[in-house]
Amino acid sequence: QCLQEHGASHVIAVDPGALTLRNMERIEHMQRKVQDCVGVLAERKERVTFFVCDMNCSPSEAAAVLRSTLPILAENATVVMTFKKFSEEGKCTQDSHRRDKEEALQGLSDLCLSLKVDDSTGGT
Repeated sequence: QCLQEHGASHVIAVDPGALTLRNMERIEHMQRKVQDCVGVLAERKERVTFFVCDMNCSPSEAAAVLRSTLPILAENATVVMTFKKFSEEGKCTQDSHRRDKEEALQGLSDLCLSLKVDDSTGGT
C-alpha cells in the first residue's frame, strides 16, 4: 500500500495470506509464495523495478528468494530487504541469527559480484 500511495503505477503484492487494504486500485495480489510467482511473472514478461522483501523468514531464506527472482528483476532494480530473527524450530539465538545473517549477506555479495556489467552499454 505504501508503494501505491507514493506513486507506483502497478504493485504486485505476493503473499500467501489475505490482504486487507483500504485501496487495492493499483495493487495486484498474488496469493501464493514468491517462488510460485516467478514463472507466472516471467511468462507475462513482467519486469520488477522495485523489489521489497519483508518475509517472516530467516535471512538465508530471504536471500534465496531474492536469487529466485533474478529472471524478473529489471536492470537497475532497487531491492529492499529486512532480515528478521527467525527460526523454524523457535530456537533462534543471537549467535545463530548473526551467523545466518552473515551467510545471507555473503551470498548476496557473491551474487552481486557475479552479475556482469557490459561497460559499453551500461547494462547488466
